[in-house]
Formats: sequence, C-alpha cells, structure tokens
Amino acid sequence: MTNPLEDLPLLDLRNISRKGPTCTLISLETPYDMEERTKLWIVANTVEIQLSDQNPGEAVITSRLISGATDLEHDSGYAFSFDVIGLNFVSCYYGTPEFQAYVKPGLDMYMEKFQVPLSSYDPVKDGNLCTSCKEPHHIVPYLPDHNGELYQLMSGKKISIRMGLSPDHAQRIVDQKNKG
Repeated sequence: MTNPLEDLPLLDLRNISRKGPTCTLISLETPYDMEERTKLWIVANTVEIQLSDQNPGEAVITSRLISGATDLEHDSGYAFSFDVIGLNFVSCYYGTPEFQAYVKPGLDMYMEKFQVPLSSYDPVKDGNLCTSCKEPHHIVPYLPDHNGELYQLMSGKKISIRMGLSPDHAQRIVDQKNKG
C-alpha cells in the first residue's frame, strides 16, 4: 500500500501570491517509508510567519494574494493560511533562512483554520472585478475554504520553510522535483 503523502500535489502559488524579490518553498519532511527525504509541498512568492504572542513556538504561515486582489471589504486576500507549532530556526545558508515546524494538529477547530487550497486554486481568474473604485481590481474570498481532507493528511506533519530564494533558484528546484 502506498503512502498517501506520495500523491500530495505541488501547490505552486507563484502566479497568485504577492510578488516580491524572493520565493519561499515549504516542504514536507516525509516518513521513512517514502523514497524522498522531503517532498516539496508549496511554492509561493512572499510568505509571512506571524508569531503568536500567547504561545511561544506557535505561528501562522500565510501568503497574500497579488496586489489589488481584495475581499468585498477591500482587505487583501490570502493565497493560504495555516497554523504551526514548534517553530524553530534551523539555519541560514547563502542568505536563505530555513525554519522547521509542525502543522498544528488536533481538534476540529484547527481544521477550520487550515486554509490551504487545492492546486487548481485561482480566485483572481475566477473572481469578479470591482468597478466602484477609481482603479478596477479583483474581488476574491478573504481566505480559501478550509480543506478538511488535506488537514487530516497534514495534521502534525513536520515541515521545512525555506525563504529568500531567488525566483530562478526556486524554479530550478521545482523543475528538478517535477522530473523525479
């Protein structure tokens, strides 16, 4: 029987996440019964790590949608958002910091906060244009819907977050993963 994590699709959000000079890769630290030591899970442009004030080591990992994509109240929309625990700085190699954490496991209330879309998610393409503003812009959901099935698969899993990669370097890594 194969491990369901082997079929985890790459979620490449570079076309819808807020542009910046660098990219972020989020990989899953895989169990021993899988061939790869890590499995590339999410590729995005600008990613934010927001530390919890109340719980040390807890954080929310988010990536905003492209500039100009807002919800009906004109707040910036998000490409994804999920909670982690045990966030640790691992290293900084050639200016690329790496962190490790665990997708926050547990109760159904955490599943509601696990808002990571399917690989086909593109609210900008599927959304409407706001014509009330001086500059027309996209109206999108504030957050993607929660994904209970993916949360069940990822709950408690160890992830690695590599930030600050050049877009070319990130593309080479994605191309290499797609070949294998």
